[in-house]
Amino acid sequence: MFRFKKWIDFLLYTNLYIGLCAWALLYFSYVHLAGEIPPLPQQALIFGGTIALYGLHRIIGLRFVHLGPSRFQSVLKLSTWIILVAGIGILLSVYGFVYASSRLRWSLVPVMVLSLAYALPVFPGKKRLRDYPYIKIFLIGSLWTLLTIGIPVMHANTYSWYVITLLLLERFLFIFSLTIPFDLRDIRVDQEHKVWTIPMVLGIKWAKRLSMGLLLAALLLLGLLVYYFQVWSPRAYSILILTYGAAGWLIYKSKSQGSDYFFSIFIDGVMILPLLFEVTWYYLHELWQWF
Repeated sequence: MFRFKKWIDFLLYTNLYIGLCAWALLYFSYVHLAGEIPPLPQQALIFGGTIALYGLHRIIGLRFVHLGPSRFQSVLKLSTWIILVAGIGILLSVYGFVYASSRLRWSLVPVMVLSLAYALPVFPGKKRLRDYPYIKIFLIGSLWTLLTIGIPVMHANTYSWYVITLLLLERFLFIFSLTIPFDLRDIRVDQEHKVWTIPMVLGIKWAKRLSMGLLLAALLLLGLLVYYFQVWSPRAYSILILTYGAAGWLIYKSKSQGSDYFFSIFIDGVMILPLLFEVTWYYLHELWQWF
């Protein structure tokens, strides 16, 4: 059991798991919006960039917190591995950036600048962009939206500007709704550093209600995209409804004193569900055909 926990900690705190989440969400969106498997450079860019950025954030973040929550202690123990994995992520990112189209490379420049400003203490008082009130959650939502929807839509190059706007808004609301529970988890650390977040302003109950409301708004936009613009296929729509249902249940169950494993494995893991459901549907369909 102890060895199993060590492997879980390794996957979580070296950021391989969150990298897998980003890759899975990109992969599902690419298949259904661009109609093809994402090119290898895009996959390397998303997976590598995610583990590199989160690794950088974890190591630098240790300077800003007292070692209270167990996750900070786990990060400290795994710091050498985090640096090593982040280095691999940087190499994958460089490969993806070099071999991506010039249009995509130029589009990624502002994303890279914002990402680095999020993690690095480059602002007055050795502050990071995430240390300013209310910015963290909006920045995370925007970056994940641009990477997991913006890249597939840019590659497809077939959607009108208003459909792209709705796609980006729907994904942003979905990611934003998943991010609020993490502010619940981090409320003590944010209070310590006087970083105002939604749960600190609204309270835990209303923050969860806001999260559920944003998820519902994303679901309504999803229905609009399916029924009026035929963007997602019926199968993809069904898969996303199941994913949103799972997300809603997890948001309802989240609490400020909850285990970090609950947030890191299950709430982050919601982003893996669309691809997992897709693969499951495919093999069940093949099995049905075989019988």
